Amino acid sequence: MRRYEIGHRVATWPLYAATNAIVGLYTDERTTGRIARHMGLGAARVTPARRMISRLLMQAA
Repeated sequence: MRRYEIGHRVATWPLYAATNAIVGLYTDERTTGRIARHMGLGAARVTPARRMISRLLMQAA
């Protein structure tokens, strides 16, 4: 069971870290946080970036 737990933690850590980064970005009210949010949302609107992110997320699943 311990081996399964270690493997599971290794497999899920990237999603956990990404989720925490997104939460941190959207709860940061400093100017740098607002700028980063604005830039991130602008990049998400660009089709190639959206496709790249979709591919990365699908590979992790």
